[in-house]
Amino acid sequence: MLVSFATVELAKLCSSAAALDRLYGPTRAARLRQRLFEIAGAPSSELLLRLPSLACVKTSRNGRSLITVRVDEALSVVLEEPSTPTPLGEIRVVELRE
Repeated sequence: MLVSFATVELAKLCSSAAALDRLYGPTRAARLRQRLFEIAGAPSSELLLRLPSLACVKTSRNGRSLITVRVDEALSVVLEEPSTPTPLGEIRVVELRE
């Protein structure tokens, strides 16, 4: 799946192992990187929702379709699906929520 980021700051953070390690510590940052790889490796959001290890929850807010992927007991990645499905299976990371 093609993964994009809602902000430049979020993209820079998620693409820098050193920045993630500083912010979340090495163990938690490694889990977050693993989740981002799993999201990128999923062929579609439907399959992503079926992976039990990700503990995904799909919600809708203000007409937006959101998927929350659990990283650990306190950290989640919030994804936004495009309003119309795309052939490449695009999804956007909109927030890291603690």
